[in-house]
Amino acid sequence: MQKNNLFYTHYDTIFSGKNYRKEIDFCLEVFKKHSQLKLNKILEIGCGTGNHTQLLAERKLEVTAVYVDINMLDISRKKLKK
Repeated sequence: MQKNNLFYTHYDTIFSGKNYRKEIDFCLEVFKKHSQLKLNKILEIGCGTGNHTQLLAERKLEVTAVYVDINMLDISRKKLKK
């Protein structure tokens, strides 16, 4: 974790135009196409502020999300509590 890293305060603004839902749809479609296993758990490495995490959880997937910056994780936790 880096101290004095204020990236987390602007992360959601910087990526506000990103289509997280489309990215999730694509990833899940690729998994479905290439795997015979049922997807019910995901390890999300580099979860940022939890935008993908929220969408995965909405699909009833068990998500373990990790990130190196505790500030980003705090924002993610707050989003997921809603």
